[in-house]
Parts: sequence; C-alpha cells; structure tokens
Amino acid sequence: MLDNTGMTSILRWSLTVVGAVWLAACGNVKSERTGDLPDAAGTGELPGLHVTETLPANGVAGADVMAPIVVTFNKPLSAVTVSTTSATISGPGGTSIPATVAATDRQLTITPSQRLPGNAFLTATVTTQVQDVAGEALTTDFSWTFTTGYGTTKLYGAQEFTPRDIPPDGVADVFVGGTPPPRILFIKKGTEDRSVVEFDISQFPTDVMTATLSFDSTTLDPGGGSTRIAVYIFDGNGVADLSDFSRTQTLFAEDFGANDANHKTQTYDVTAQIENARTRGIHYLGFLFLAEDTTDRFSLIASTDNPNTGAPQLTVTY
Repeated sequence: MLDNTGMTSILRWSLTVVGAVWLAACGNVKSERTGDLPDAAGTGELPGLHVTETLPANGVAGADVMAPIVVTFNKPLSAVTVSTTSATISGPGGTSIPATVAATDRQLTITPSQRLPGNAFLTATVTTQVQDVAGEALTTDFSWTFTTGYGTTKLYGAQEFTPRDIPPDGVADVFVGGTPPPRILFIKKGTEDRSVVEFDISQFPTDVMTATLSFDSTTLDPGGGSTRIAVYIFDGNGVADLSDFSRTQTLFAEDFGANDANHKTQTYDVTAQIENARTRGIHYLGFLFLAEDTTDRFSLIASTDNPNTGAPQLTVTY
C-alpha cells in the first residue's frame, strides 16, 4: 500500500508526462501554421504578400495630377511580374489611363504617360500577377480609389512664325527669316507682316477651369503714338503655312501695344475658346497678331529666345 508520499510522486509524474505531451502537440500545430497565422513571428504583419501603403491613399481628395502613384508592399517584388497589365489606372467610365510601371525593392510605381485628369474619380489596381522575389503572389487583386485636384499646364507655340506679304496683295509670299520658318515673331504694318502662333491643345478636355493667352510686345518705333495690336483666332493644323496669313479668322481681342522701348504684357481669357475648340475635336488652336496701324511695327518674343519672359503662351488649369 502506498503512503501519501508515494501517491504524490506518482501524481506529479503523471501530470508532467501529460503536460509534456500536450505542449509538444501544441508546438507541432503552431509549426505547421506559422505561415498562415497573423503575426506568427511577432512582427505585427499579415501573412503572405500584401500592400502596406499607397500614395495617394485610399479615399484622398485633391490628389496631385502630376505625381506618380506608388504602392508599397511588405516584401521585395519580382520586377518581371510587374507590367502595365498587372498595375493599372482607370478614370471616369472605366477609361484606361496609359502609364508605365516599374518595381524597385518593395515599391511599385505607376507613372501616367500624361498628367492625370483634373477633378476626376480614379481607380488604381494591382493584380494577382504581382509576385515577390520568392514567387509568392497577391492572393486577390488590390484596388483603391482617389479623386484628383486641378493642375496647371503652360504651353508655348508648337508653331511660331511670321508670313510676309510684299507687295501687299493679301497673299503672303515668304516667311520672315527664311524657310523653314524660324521662331521669329514680327508685326509690321497690318498689310505686311503678321505673326502666327499655333498651340497643340489636344491634351485638354472639353471643359477646363481657366485658360489665358498672354504675350509681350515691344515697339520698334519708340516715342510714337500707341497702336492697337489685333489678335485673331482660328483652327490651326500644326503646320507653318503661308496661307495662315489670310486663313479664315475671327477677331478675338484688340489692345494697345507698347509705345516706348519696353515690354507690354497682354493677357486674355480664352477659356470659352479652348472649350469650344476641344468640343469640335480641334487639336491645334491658332492666334494671329497684327498691328492695326499701317505705320507701326512691333516684335514679339519667341519662345526659343526667352521662354520665361513674354513669349506667347497658353496657361490652362484643368
């Protein structure tokens, strides 16, 4: 017969054996599921390949229309699995936005081929084609949405030239500066020299927030009276044509040019004109400048001469 001491020893031995078996079993379960359990390694991370951050963030309003889209993952990516089919941007109506895609370490970058549309609801998606360097892929497509703000684009003339009509019979004979026409803008005696600038407006939507045309004029006859500079608008074709001298045009604006040896800046709102042209599918919008007085002469600054000071330019916010 066992005394109390013996019984206690047997009980302790039994508990120790049972406990060891239970811990071993639990340990085996944990080992088999380490890859499937959140925070299995105590890192606070979810298992598998997944997105940890996006820029812009989901739901953001006023996103930068000029910035690339960046997706950060928890593991380094396999660059060969990243392409324009595995990462995309779509705009209103599901319209695909062209972009290039690249991966560096844990980041995937989507760079739009053109600035993003302004004030637009966009969706970005990375698909299950994306894998990490170990070959593990996203388990499901990952999408998020954001809304862009407005951005401003400044354009210089795609074509800038001056056709000359001598003798003045209404049909231009030569380009000032020779052929092909250099970017020389010169206004002399309304019937003689007229400057033409055509802007490539194909990137703009049919509705823009604001659009302005601005340019500097310098008189070549300082001390004389002020002469008006007339600005005409027409549908361009992106080609420097002598026929632009007399192309069908609409008088858009008139203002006095500089009347001394300095620059004068003229600025006009062309929002409605840009919207009208884009609605009609026009890609090039032309402006013709002439001096209304037949005795006055002006020069305009060509963009190749000094693009930041007074060259004819369109500034469009959209």
